[in-house]
Amino acid sequence: MSNIRKIVLMWQILFVALDIHSQTTIKGRVFEGKEPAFAASVFLTPHRGVNTITDDKGDFILEVPDSLYTDTLVVSYLGCKDYNVLLSNWKDSCVIYLVPNQSATTLSEVVVQADPIASKEFAVSQLSKSSIYMTPSASADPLRAVALQPYSTSTEESANPQLRGSTSDYNRVFVNGVPIKNPVRNQQLNGIGNFSLFSADIIGKQFIYPSNPPLEYGNSIGGIVSLNTTDNLTEKHETNLSLSLANVGALHSTQLNDKTFFQIFGNLQKSRLYKLLNSSSLDYLESFSSTDAGVNFRTTVSSKSYINGYAYIVKESYLAERGMYNYLGMQDARNLRNFNILNYRLHTKAGVLGVNAAWDMSKSKYFYGNISDTTLQQNAFISISYKHYFPQKITISVGADYEYNAYNYHGTYPVSIYDMADVTSKQYSKEKLHSTKYEAYAYGKWMLENWIVGASVRQVFLIGKNPSLSYQVNVKYNPNRKNSLIASLGQYNALCSPTYYVRQFDSARSRQMSLDWNCNLTQKCELKAAVYWKKESLPQYFINNREAHKVENRIVGVEMCAKYSWSYFELTGSYSYINAKMKYNNLTFNSDNNFRHMAKFMLSYLNPKIINISLSCLYRGGLPYTPIVSRNGNLAYGNLNSERYNDYFTVDLSLNRYFKILNTGIIPFVTITNVTNHSNQQYIYYSQNYEKPFVKLFNKRLVYVGFSVRL
Repeated sequence: MSNIRKIVLMWQILFVALDIHSQTTIKGRVFEGKEPAFAASVFLTPHRGVNTITDDKGDFILEVPDSLYTDTLVVSYLGCKDYNVLLSNWKDSCVIYLVPNQSATTLSEVVVQADPIASKEFAVSQLSKSSIYMTPSASADPLRAVALQPYSTSTEESANPQLRGSTSDYNRVFVNGVPIKNPVRNQQLNGIGNFSLFSADIIGKQFIYPSNPPLEYGNSIGGIVSLNTTDNLTEKHETNLSLSLANVGALHSTQLNDKTFFQIFGNLQKSRLYKLLNSSSLDYLESFSSTDAGVNFRTTVSSKSYINGYAYIVKESYLAERGMYNYLGMQDARNLRNFNILNYRLHTKAGVLGVNAAWDMSKSKYFYGNISDTTLQQNAFISISYKHYFPQKITISVGADYEYNAYNYHGTYPVSIYDMADVTSKQYSKEKLHSTKYEAYAYGKWMLENWIVGASVRQVFLIGKNPSLSYQVNVKYNPNRKNSLIASLGQYNALCSPTYYVRQFDSARSRQMSLDWNCNLTQKCELKAAVYWKKESLPQYFINNREAHKVENRIVGVEMCAKYSWSYFELTGSYSYINAKMKYNNLTFNSDNNFRHMAKFMLSYLNPKIINISLSCLYRGGLPYTPIVSRNGNLAYGNLNSERYNDYFTVDLSLNRYFKILNTGIIPFVTITNVTNHSNQQYIYYSQNYEKPFVKLFNKRLVYVGFSVRL
């Protein structure tokens, strides 16, 4: 408690000592005649880096620093005259009606902002930078911020996205149109990672398709998280420095000329101070460290084309205590990873051509008990796509992908997977796996007066296996300006990557149906609801016979969400119900993530002149697990997933404030997770003879403090 008092005292001193500088959020709605203008470009001039696009209802939100309030707000939309208004004359929640433009002189200016992905209006959610920063449990992490959304069914305190009942193995993360496998750091044996590989500072847009994703995205039977890096800078030169308990970081952005900009960043993480402040909650943690660096650049080749490049490298280590079966010991994980993404876009008079290329490689080492594993992984990805705008608001998108994956394993492993304590009971193994996959897709979209209809097919050709066909349909209906409905169904195919337990490429399939309703009841109140059904066919590892088998996983879920804003406050509440059952060999049992009920709440007070505070709360039912009954020469298990852990509950708090001293901006922040110090059960391990179970808890209360400096 003394640490918390010191933090409060620090904030009181800051309130008295420093002057205040703020940002202002402006909101508006754009119409083309009587219809909402979807994907209209909204930006400032001359600071074009402050920009956004309108959603399918024509709404937009733009965060403007006070220093730019002499700029002009511009709304640009294909076929219409640009709308210009001085920010000093702006009226909040203004409705803008665009006037048709008879000439096409502004076409290239508007089209250059387009993207080869044609299906963004079917995304259920779009997360902004501010929502990422103000989610207490997110730690400014784009993927961790997804966990507090109503469609997230995450059961781990991690960055791995779990969407509408599908586990993280079957949801995909895309960056600039390229799939990124294992998009997390501090990864453990089960594939769970504490943080993602991405920084919110370089992410411009983030779209989430929690189920029934359009088949412009491939290799997913669950949902999609699509990240796009920054496409423009707010300042010609900007440097951000950060210092916190576990991290020292820097980000520098420079506009070299009218055509080229780049962002370069780096971070150094050490656990010593973080563990010192939270020693009682992190008693299992010995240490963690990481060094990472990245660069994002964009250059305009011509008035209608550009090249974007993103490269990232990280070296990390993680040493912590872990219990598994009847063994308790230190797990030592080390990883070196580098991935590079290159994008080319060419905007024609009526379309967009996109070419993507990526190379991803990593070398990881893992030591635990008598396990000594080294894994080399390589992935190459190339894709080409073209989106064409036809008259009558018809859009057709076609594309093809090539992907190569290679895994090289070698090391010593236990003879019996549960016997990790006996150093004599191990064997050396070496294995190489690889796959080559070709995919082709076609997507069509037709925008009517109140309807948007989209349909897509994707054919997968896998060397050595039969081809598989995926298909999908989306229908969006806007009965009025306040309401929208999205109905979706489809069949999806994916190739599962090898894991520690299942070292082979295996196929997975799902059939899905979903119905999403969204209602902007007033400017201050928003309601959402969804129902969905999934039937997944996927490989499942069974601990009772230590083999992987194809199972049928059926998921039924309901979501409800409400958000209300007033003055400086915003309150969001959601409830989710999920019933997930697996069927194998005429047996039906609970799926691993069948938590039944989940409720989430977040209350935010966002007043830049005083303080920004967010308080979040998450409750869910306990997860099922399979108990170990005894050991008589071998393991004996109870019924599959017949027992449950206790219910999970956590309250998290985040505080920050923006100050300005001379020309330097300073943002001190405090994050407290599990404020109530609740004991949440994570997993069970056993004594050596399996007679006594031990419960490992999730993290107890953790305090994290730091500040960032903007030069």
